[in-house]
Amino acid sequence: MLVGSIALGTRLEMGKTGHVTTDDVGQILSGGEWRRVFDSGALARGLKTARARLVKQVTASLLEAGDMEIVGVVTDKDGDASEAIIAIWFEGSRVQVDASCTCRVGVQCEHAVATLEYLAKGKPGVRLAAALGD
Repeated sequence: MLVGSIALGTRLEMGKTGHVTTDDVGQILSGGEWRRVFDSGALARGLKTARARLVKQVTASLLEAGDMEIVGVVTDKDGDASEAIIAIWFEGSRVQVDASCTCRVGVQCEHAVATLEYLAKGKPGVRLAAALGD
C-alpha cells in the first residue's frame, strides 16, 4: 500500500485522459518539486545516498489506471538492499506522489529520495526512458 501522498501543485496541465505521461514525470523530476514530499532528514540522507551511487536498479511503468510506478533498489554501505516503490499520478489538476519502502521507515524515506534523485540527474529524460525500457 502506498501512503503519504502530498500534492505538489498545479503547474502541470492534465491531459485529456487524466493519465500522467512520461513528459509530466520528466517535468516533476527536473523541476525538483518532488523534494517537497520528503522531510529534511530523509531528503538529506537520500541525496547523499544517490551521490554515493547506491541506487542499483530502477524500473518504471505507466499503469492502466493512469499512474506511473517507479521501483528503485537501493543498497546501503553494508550491502543491504531496500526496494522503494513510488507512484505519481494526477488527482484533479494536482500532482500526487506516494512512496513506500521495504526499509524500517516504510514511507517517504531516503531510498525513495535516492531513486527519484537518480532519475532526475544526468541528461534530461534519459534515465527515466531507460527505466521505462525505452
